[in-house]
Amino acid sequence: MAAMALMSLSKTNILCLLIVVVLFVLACFIEICSAFKQTPPSSPSSPPHSHSPPHSLILMNCSSSSSPLGSGRLVDSSFTSPSPSASAFVSPACCSYLETYPSRVEAFLARSGRDLPFDVGMYTDCIHLKDAAHFLATFLVRPGSNVSGFNFNTFFPIAELGVCMPAACNDDDVAFVVKQILNLVDGKDFNRTTNNNLAFLHGTPLASLHSDDFPPVALLRDCDVQVTSQQNDAPSKPDSYGVCAMTVTALLVALSLGSAVLANNKPASTAPTSDVEQASSTEAAGERQLREPLLASSEASSPPAPPGQTTTPTSPQSNKVMRNLVKCFDISYSFQKMTAVPAKSPTDCLNGMRVLSMLWIIMGHTFMMPAAIAGFDNPLDVLSNDYGAKNSWKMQAILGGEMSVDTFFMMSGFLFIWVCYPQAMKTKSGRLPYAAVVAHRYMRITPALSFCLMLYYKVFAFYGNGPFNARYVHSINRRCDTSWWTELLYIQNFYPWNSDDVCMGWTWYLGNDFIFFLVSPLFLMLFTSGGMAASPRARHSNAVVGTVFLVAAIVGCTIGQIFLVYRHNLGVNIFDSHYARYTYWSYNKPYTRFPAWGIGMLCALFCKLEFSPRSSRTAAAEASSPAPEQDSDGQEEEQQVQQSYTGMDILRSVPSSWHHAAVVLAAGTMAYIVLIVTEDFKGKGNNWSVFQEMLWLSFARPMWALCCGVVTLSCATGHVPLVSDFLGHPIWVVPARLTFNAYLVHPIIIKCLAGNMTNYYHFSFQDVMHRWCGNSIYSFALAACVFLLVERPCMSFQTLLMSATKRRSSKRTTASAQTTQ
Repeated sequence: MAAMALMSLSKTNILCLLIVVVLFVLACFIEICSAFKQTPPSSPSSPPHSHSPPHSLILMNCSSSSSPLGSGRLVDSSFTSPSPSASAFVSPACCSYLETYPSRVEAFLARSGRDLPFDVGMYTDCIHLKDAAHFLATFLVRPGSNVSGFNFNTFFPIAELGVCMPAACNDDDVAFVVKQILNLVDGKDFNRTTNNNLAFLHGTPLASLHSDDFPPVALLRDCDVQVTSQQNDAPSKPDSYGVCAMTVTALLVALSLGSAVLANNKPASTAPTSDVEQASSTEAAGERQLREPLLASSEASSPPAPPGQTTTPTSPQSNKVMRNLVKCFDISYSFQKMTAVPAKSPTDCLNGMRVLSMLWIIMGHTFMMPAAIAGFDNPLDVLSNDYGAKNSWKMQAILGGEMSVDTFFMMSGFLFIWVCYPQAMKTKSGRLPYAAVVAHRYMRITPALSFCLMLYYKVFAFYGNGPFNARYVHSINRRCDTSWWTELLYIQNFYPWNSDDVCMGWTWYLGNDFIFFLVSPLFLMLFTSGGMAASPRARHSNAVVGTVFLVAAIVGCTIGQIFLVYRHNLGVNIFDSHYARYTYWSYNKPYTRFPAWGIGMLCALFCKLEFSPRSSRTAAAEASSPAPEQDSDGQEEEQQVQQSYTGMDILRSVPSSWHHAAVVLAAGTMAYIVLIVTEDFKGKGNNWSVFQEMLWLSFARPMWALCCGVVTLSCATGHVPLVSDFLGHPIWVVPARLTFNAYLVHPIIIKCLAGNMTNYYHFSFQDVMHRWCGNSIYSFALAACVFLLVERPCMSFQTLLMSATKRRSSKRTTASAQTTQ
């Protein structure tokens, strides 16, 4: 088939195609090979500095009789006990270098960190010295320690220093050296250290530490030291799976580019329309295809064929199959689908809500996710009880991005009913094919998820360099090595139970969304039982029964949330252990997040249900009477519509002033929900009682979803044109199609950038804002690549399979009917 397609190309086009493919494959091969090179590079050493600390501090217990204990004592956001044994001596290789090149060691140490609590030193300068390597030493307070009235129940990091040492040394050698230096010096050597700066590494909270309570060096002497390094704890080359992942990515790019050349080579006057285009043209953009908030419809009605274009294939069957497959992976066709603007719809306002919610999520993660990898060198600027940013409403505006997830849940439930209810009512039984709907949903989201999982686990982990890269790589491997497969089955919210052990922890949303998608058709069956063939009284009963069951589910989940708050003492303070328990027991569980989805379903049902159906007696009388003739001006059709009306008709009849008041009230309530949390964060934190914590954790999210539903319904009626025109502007269409992929890739970008930092982040609201802008641009750019390479081709291929299945089914039905006749 490929040969037949190539024969139709001119020699010039074939030559250009071969050159492009060969150059691309060659570039990918060079990139893969370069990944196997050892890093970092070496260069001649710099002259030692006169102010370097004496290397004699290191040589005290240097003995060639000792044996190295090995390396790999890694730390990340979940700190564990260091190795049970501690080296009493420096390893022979390290000891030999220290004794042989003392002047070089002094030059190395001059590049080390000197300013506690957080100083990574001169990383770039260190790794370019001959025979030098950079190590990161983390000081961990032991469990059971009491510091300024704060009892530690696990290993907590309170300080971190970068140490430049000979590459012959391992992590245990550096840990021993750091402990030796602390035992030999007094507090005067750390004259720039202030005790009240010893807070908590990576933005984790700690009670205020005052200089009058204890000397800082004495505290560090009692800490355990864990050491990581780029050379010992980060992979220097990708493994076989990483090579396969990069090869698959390169093949996808080559396939997309090659398909674009093949698909666009023939003149338009002779190029037949592929089955993919024909299938796509039969799907309306919005109403005929299920749209989810993170999965905006990318199908638009195809333009009519040009006058001279053939619309029926005349080529052999083999060429037809080849043409369809090429069209699926044609990157130019995928780009057209990505940028197509569909016809105006009442739910266009959801495009703006979708994009703004995604940007808000990226903002929150821009602050939170780097804290576990690179961290901040000024944690007290965030955590101080007096002047910390946690006391400001601006911090809550950043952290409030977690409420955007409930916006997505509301939109998912709303669109499920908005699209599926009319489809189910058109069937005789009032039911949709459950297995087909679930299979379509799984095939719709899994390819992009699988591709991003492959990039995160086996590609991005191998392209990092910096003092924090080892921590970044370890944070990936410790989670993904055992739990990567749970995300492909969408059970990550139950196994592993702790969300911190999930490979791509942010995909908890997809796990809940898929579970809600499984149960939503069951609720839909209660509303649509019997379809349009059901009597008006039966449809009214179905509406009552379905509403009762749906409301009962929402109330039951809310009561369950109340029980969990009281049972496990959960709280909203994100800088406290109460919130850690909240994320463990409640935050990502489907039975606590369903109310937002259910409220979205209720809002859509209110629009679709008939509230004043004709009585059965009137319907029977009309059925027995002859059908009246329709006037030329459509009066009979208008009369027929007036005999029954839906919830949307009721909303349209409400005065515009009421809609404006409802939108303003909803916006004020949403702002209150986000900003009121500041009262619990102020001062020492945990200012709320258990009852107040219960009120917010149990009712804030359903109330948020209800407010989003009010705004959606008001925009759908057209009574608030200023809001609906803004949220429904065509400018939101393209980024709305990319929100699903942006949700998948933005944490990968944020974490990868943090893992490649050569120094700590310095917190300020301005810094968070400008990093948020950059992360948003990178995320949507990478999301567009995933859409063009994976998501859209898989959608086209799935559409092709569905259309082929329908044709076979139609042929079988026709043949059966002819046989019966």
